[in-house]
Amino acid sequence: PTGTAGPTASPSATGSPTGTASPDPVPAPGGGLPRTGVAIGSLVLAGGALVGAGAALRTMARRRELPSG
Repeated sequence: PTGTAGPTASPSATGSPTGTASPDPVPAPGGGLPRTGVAIGSLVLAGGALVGAGAALRTMARRRELPSG
C-alpha cells in the first residue's frame, strides 16, 4: 500500500455549538405569570404626574382669582 497513514478528517471547532437552547420567543402555556411590573409602574408614575400637575394648576388658579365683594 502506498500513501500516507493517518486520519483523513479532523474535528473542527466552530464558533457556535449546535446543542445550545435558544430562548423561545413564545412562552409555553402554564409557564408562570407574565412580567407586567414595568408597564404597571409606568402607568402609576404617569397617573401620579397628572394628579400632581392638576393640583399645581388648581393652586395657581386659586392664587389668581380676584377677591369677590
